[in-house]
Amino acid sequence: VHQVSAVLADSPARGELTKLIYSLMRDKDDDVRLKMAQNISSVFLSLFSVEQSHGKMDPARLVWKGLEEMRWSSWRTQEILARELKACVHAMPQQHIYDEVIAVFFKMAKESAFLVRKESIEGVVLCLRHIKDRRKRRAVLEHLRRRWARGESFWSRIAFFDAAVFGFQIFSWRVFNQFFTPELLAMAADKVSNVRLRLVRTLCLVWKACYLIPEFKHALEILGRDCDPDVVSGVLALQKILGEGDILLDATETESNRQKEEAEAPFGFERILEPLEKPNHISGTASETVSSAGSCGDNWDEDDSMSTSNVDMTRDMQPPAVYDRAEEKSSWQPPSEEAPNKTRSRLSPFSCFCV
Repeated sequence: VHQVSAVLADSPARGELTKLIYSLMRDKDDDVRLKMAQNISSVFLSLFSVEQSHGKMDPARLVWKGLEEMRWSSWRTQEILARELKACVHAMPQQHIYDEVIAVFFKMAKESAFLVRKESIEGVVLCLRHIKDRRKRRAVLEHLRRRWARGESFWSRIAFFDAAVFGFQIFSWRVFNQFFTPELLAMAADKVSNVRLRLVRTLCLVWKACYLIPEFKHALEILGRDCDPDVVSGVLALQKILGEGDILLDATETESNRQKEEAEAPFGFERILEPLEKPNHISGTASETVSSAGSCGDNWDEDDSMSTSNVDMTRDMQPPAVYDRAEEKSSWQPPSEEAPNKTRSRLSPFSCFCV
């Protein structure tokens, strides 16, 4: 089908091609849908190249409908689908990324297995990298931080670490600190020990971007007093790396970071971003809580199918001597194109899911 798409994407038979693709995407046999998922990136690249050259976007709407239906396939098909979508995000039209692709990524991340969740949440971060509209990028980032980093589900907060590690790979250190570091450091006070343990392991991977931030040292101090010995051991290992005198970054890493900053310039990342609402500063008092993110528009569906409890059954859940996480019930609404300071009255393209 990818070879047929390459030949017919820019031909009078384009409409029939999209009908064929749609029928394969919703085939009753899961093996057929699995095989179709393996070719999604090649098919979409052919369709998108024609759309951007000639503006032929209408026939592809059927394909987006098929993409929405494919997310109900087996977890293996979903994993391949998420991976294939990541491979062609760079060539997608901006509006398709925001209206369709991010919604599919978020839904699969919420509803499916761990491997699917990891691929999908990385796909959301990759979409952030390719969205040029700063207000749309901010809306997606706010959802990622409020519903995942501050989510009620233990698994949603764990997934945010996968997003942060992937973000460290594709963003410059400056943008990484704007997008991920505040929420990461606030998790030093999470009441689930596995979340704090995963935080330490994540910081061991991304510390080069944020070790100079004052809050980084403060978070390590809190984690160093943790009741979980594995968390303390991880902090000691990281402090050993940071305590070996002056930290000299490899020239290759510095050059790679400079190249990322140059690549981000056309997308508006070189400008100082308007800051999102930050979580409360980490404190040693038990009475402080993470502040509510506030209402940003129409409420989303509050059902959370991943988990109904914050309890981690694999480890003793003893809250550290800091603050507990407040429940996040807030929703957001993409800002209006005409009125940047107002919210749209219609539903968000992501309004059918939440974490």
